[in-house]
Amino acid sequence: MRQSTYNYPRIISLFEESVDRLDLPRGLENKLFQKVDHLKIIDKTLSGHTLKVAFQGKLRPDQKSANSATKQVNMGIISADTGFGKTVLACKMISDRKVILLFWFIIKI
Repeated sequence: MRQSTYNYPRIISLFEESVDRLDLPRGLENKLFQKVDHLKIIDKTLSGHTLKVAFQGKLRPDQKSANSATKQVNMGIISADTGFGKTVLACKMISDRKVILLFWFIIKI
């Protein structure tokens, strides 16, 4: 059965606009530069509090490869099969960067 969409906006926007500024979610910079090439960007990304953590585990070769790839970028998506060790990889990434990162795990039941 379909759920009601009453009182929900038809378009969900993730930006905020003012007279002198446009606030966008992280990850949209590349798409924006593809459309407009003369922008002044002021990055106000919060760096977070420094964590005192150490990774005690051991990564498998495929996890090491994924971890190395994440060091080249400041955002991204890790998609891997069940049993890959995404949670272990997340712990290693947090330990390497020493800040809290956002992880979102989708579990199919």
